[in-house]
Amino acid sequence: MKAFATAVPLTALALVAGILLLDDPKEAPAIDACQVVGEVTTATGDVVQEIAGFTGVQLRNAAVVINTATDRGLGDRGARIGLITAIQESGLRNLANAGAFTYPARGSSVMSASQWAVLRDQVRLSLDLPNDGVAPGDWDSIGLFQGRLSAGWGGTGTLDEQVRNLLDPSYTTGRFYDSLESVQDWQDLEPTLAAQAVQRSAFPHAYARHWAASGELYEALAGVTLDCGATSGEAISAHGWTKPITTYKRMSSAFGMRLHPTLGIWRMHNGQDFSADNGTPIYAAADGTVVKAGRAGPSSDLNWVIVDHGGGVHTYYLHSEDHGILVRPGQPVTGGQSIALVGSSGRSTGPHLHFEVRVNGQPVEPMAYLASRGITY
Repeated sequence: MKAFATAVPLTALALVAGILLLDDPKEAPAIDACQVVGEVTTATGDVVQEIAGFTGVQLRNAAVVINTATDRGLGDRGARIGLITAIQESGLRNLANAGAFTYPARGSSVMSASQWAVLRDQVRLSLDLPNDGVAPGDWDSIGLFQGRLSAGWGGTGTLDEQVRNLLDPSYTTGRFYDSLESVQDWQDLEPTLAAQAVQRSAFPHAYARHWAASGELYEALAGVTLDCGATSGEAISAHGWTKPITTYKRMSSAFGMRLHPTLGIWRMHNGQDFSADNGTPIYAAADGTVVKAGRAGPSSDLNWVIVDHGGGVHTYYLHSEDHGILVRPGQPVTGGQSIALVGSSGRSTGPHLHFEVRVNGQPVEPMAYLASRGITY
């Protein structure tokens, strides 16, 4: 991957692309996991399942937009302008970019073919970060509002930090509202024109068709909370450890040599498998800091979370689906905090948690390690 010293000049491309950016933008909110994971619940504690055809992560993202607008005092109109924009741009999903856009044979005023060749590799970094799916390919657009990397929507910092920002709904929602508030008399514009003033879309009137849905979402979600405090409810041992999974069908493959179920060869199995239903919560086994969350590598379809507990101890949680990663690298977590959901990504014959403990980089028998820390199954 090219470093920024040889990367596409992002600010120059912003001018060519015609994207509205502030000369001195306000800092968008820092990452707050409580805004982007968990369930959407009403004041009475009821979980919201579906609104206007939107479910799951779409509702959580909608709640982020509404809560951000409310925090800024932008009212229902501001919230709904944000909603129609996010619906049109991403379907209320936090989308990665595979760099699949085909550069026009006739050339483009947006950027040169050589610039796109560099930028295409840069946007592919998004595939290794938690996301709600992959966009079909529109230049270098990433995230809930399909912000352009080349246009500076990812802020400042390293390339990795900019891509990570574009996949943080709280950050990109904040950037959208920074730009909307800079539009003169945006409150008096038709909502679709206000959205277009920020996005500069090739389809300026498309936002209008989502106005009715935005009303349903706002009416149902205004004032709701995102319940991100999910914990296992299990006791924390005197050593500070707890169970990584509490609901499961059986303990399947154990630590040790085994005939690999998909490769058909004998090899070491470095963890303990727990067979469980898709979507079963996975919990941090102790306090620590997330160091990996998402794809295990650029060409891998395995998702994992790795937590650093200090003292050379790391725990690994494997096989969640793309939508089942609930934390981000660098995020502190506490023992018993929900960090992922059971899935079947990578080499897997069915939904399960592969739980692994490594000490100074070496895998150890995880159940024995947990037992030494006061946790038994």
